[in-house]
Amino acid sequence: MIPSSAWLELLDQYSICLTGLDWSDWLQQQKHNLSELEGLTQWLPTATLDDCQAWLTALARSERFSDGSIAASINQKTLHTVLARIEELTRRALQENSSGELYRRETE
Repeated sequence: MIPSSAWLELLDQYSICLTGLDWSDWLQQQKHNLSELEGLTQWLPTATLDDCQAWLTALARSERFSDGSIAASINQKTLHTVLARIEELTRRALQENSSGELYRRETE
């Protein structure tokens, strides 16, 4: 298993985490419990890339405050499930859109 510190380094290295996100507030606004696989599987079918990045940001912030969040996410298969959704969105974008747009929500 990859250590949590390595996951955090990867998230930082590829600028995956969103800056300025109030991750605690974002998690509270979600209709499902995103720390459990059942809630996550209900949420993911409509999750955008931004949503997935927000979830990864919340996971990273949680790990920084409480060791073991990433390990628990791996054990519960929630991290794998979110990464699979990102892969699905990326594949679909590459197949359907030559510009490579990754289905981000439009901002006003």
